[in-house]
Amino acid sequence: MKKILVFEYITGGGLIDKEIDHSMLNEANIIIESLIDNKNINVKFFTDYRHKYKKHKNSIIVSPENKNIIYDAKLINSYDYFLPICPETDLILYKYIKRIQPYVKNMIISSLDSLLVASDKFLLKQICKKNNILNPDLYIPQSKNFE
Repeated sequence: MKKILVFEYITGGGLIDKEIDHSMLNEANIIIESLIDNKNINVKFFTDYRHKYKKHKNSIIVSPENKNIIYDAKLINSYDYFLPICPETDLILYKYIKRIQPYVKNMIISSLDSLLVASDKFLLKQICKKNNILNPDLYIPQSKNFE
């Protein structure tokens, strides 16, 4: 069975030195719960020392004393796959991937260029427009269900 390491930003130590009561906490908990309770995969995950899963047998605790563990390429590369899940706001996902990409070889993620485009809604809109791709600002509903 393949070993997977998950870094879910909100629950996984991305908020060390900040309030953990984040607006995205409920969504983050759903993501982690769906992964760690799956019996078909072997998942370990970074968890904030204040999070409810800090005592879970597969958690890797992130605290103020070891907060850089989320950048530890040797640890990350010891797994078959690494799944980083971070918000796009303030380019958090982009900046995290940019920092670790040269050293981490097992990530399940889009390219850095794709992340930058997807994280910048104005840039994404420009690219869609240039390539005649419908985007939410241009979408005209064909059904009354969307009105």
